Amino acid sequence: MSGFRRIRRLSSIRKVGGAEGGVVMVGEYGTGRGGHRGGGRGVVRYVEASVLLLLAERPAHGYELNERLREVFPVPEQLPDVSTIYRALAYLEAQGAVHSTWTAGDGAGRKVHELTEVGRDLLSFWAARFQEEQTGLVRFLEHFERLMPPS
Repeated sequence: MSGFRRIRRLSSIRKVGGAEGGVVMVGEYGTGRGGHRGGGRGVVRYVEASVLLLLAERPAHGYELNERLREVFPVPEQLPDVSTIYRALAYLEAQGAVHSTWTAGDGAGRKVHELTEVGRDLLSFWAARFQEEQTGLVRFLEHFERLMPPS
């Protein structure tokens, strides 16, 4: 992750500047309503990372991403609603992480989204961040098991 530095919180980010010495900026696009679908604290970053991961596989429109999200979303009991997916896509496009084009389709056209280089950098950032968190969770669980062994 050389060439990046953290600024503010890590809930959502954008890269400013060139490939060398770029700065990771933070911003938010909202979490949707409370409840089981999309309102959980901390779930927004999973939406962003999951959308980027699915777009790394292939370009897609929002509804398709919503349908495929269950394949990769780390908190399946808190899947976001489709409006959260569209807000994430709008945010990612505004940050330059996603490029969108209109294509002809049945009835109205569809907006197809694809990952940009900035999006690939952002996806790599999230993968590294989640790896760090996974390591920390393992430490936590090992400590917990020492203190609270199974009965």
